Amino acid sequence: METCTKKLVPTDGSEFAQKAEKHALFLAKTTGADIYALSVTENNFVNGLPLDDEVYQLNQLLKQRSEDNIKRI
Repeated sequence: METCTKKLVPTDGSEFAQKAEKHALFLAKTTGADIYALSVTENNFVNGLPLDDEVYQLNQLLKQRSEDNIKRI
């Protein structure tokens, strides 16, 4: 039986994602696989496109959330 040597773990920081992260880490530890984390964030604009400064601030916030998600794994 062939085992996977790489595990991709997408996360959005939610409770369900955190449970999946723990399971993926367990599988990687028991099989010796490498973990690759991918942070997923949602950014939908309800009232159209915001001003350039708001887009920059939103991107910085999403970047920070993604970095925090990856660090947690």
